Amino acid sequence: GGGDKTAFAVLTHNYELSKKYNVSKGYKKIYKGDIVLIKAINRSDDVIKAEKVNNTNCYNWDKYSRKVTVYETLGEHNTLFRKSNISSVGAILKTIL
Repeated sequence: GGGDKTAFAVLTHNYELSKKYNVSKGYKKIYKGDIVLIKAINRSDDVIKAEKVNNTNCYNWDKYSRKVTVYETLGEHNTLFRKSNISSVGAILKTIL
């Protein structure tokens, strides 16, 4: 459907950006703003709220910014925007915006 085309376009765009700003290829410019990482975690219990965590594992985003804030929410990387997970992602966005 149309959602598949949109998702593919987003993934393609993200891939192109990752090639352009690849730190391992010499891109060293630091973003002056804050980065918010929404980390999907797959847990067996469905009782988890979207929450800010003190977590040093920010998947190397700290190479791009001096401040990375990590939030965890239920889901997997590719399922964060599905109907079952979107309300917790929305709650995080509402908190930070």
